[in-house]
Amino acid sequence: MKERTKGNAPRLGIFWFVPAGEGRSRFVELSETADHVPLVGGFRTLETGHVDHWRAVKRADPSLKGVPYEAYPRGRANYREADDAWLLLADRKLLRTEFVEIVLEAWALPRDRVRIMSDPHYRSTRDVGAPWGME
Repeated sequence: MKERTKGNAPRLGIFWFVPAGEGRSRFVELSETADHVPLVGGFRTLETGHVDHWRAVKRADPSLKGVPYEAYPRGRANYREADDAWLLLADRKLLRTEFVEIVLEAWALPRDRVRIMSDPHYRSTRDVGAPWGME
């Protein structure tokens, strides 16, 4: 749950967009710089999963108490060595420019090598509004 930064090394991790009031959403994330994530089987993937990190997210935001980790739209970014590609996998609800731009900017992903895809594992039960910061 870091502030968005520009011009840093690319990051890999997991994220959600959760309600932020006034019908908007905010980016909640756990990430590491890609060079700190080990290459295993040709991929760099943050070991921590959504279910593992959700407790910490709820501690940081008491409004999420009692909400299951899969309720809000979520996703992850990985790196694939075989084709030097950065994979942005997300709930279909997040495959809109305003959400994708937040992740690409926050994690400094190389836009010319990012593959943006929906992932059937990421299906949320609740909707969120457009993210803050995309006026």
